[in-house]
Amino acid sequence: MYIVFECRKCGHNLYMDAYNIGWKHFKKLAEKDCPQCGEEGYENWILLGTNRTFPSDDAIAEDE
Repeated sequence: MYIVFECRKCGHNLYMDAYNIGWKHFKKLAEKDCPQCGEEGYENWILLGTNRTFPSDDAIAEDE
């Protein structure tokens, strides 16, 4: 299962593995720039919800 976030500017989605996630991962996400449009990370990512599958190769999985 993945937790899905969306860029406010361009709509790019990031997927984080819901089973291997901790507070440090959310901190990294908050600081992460959008890989598609380059928008700065702070207050950029919107929580969309969860998804059981990884939808495509276009999305980036965050499991650091």
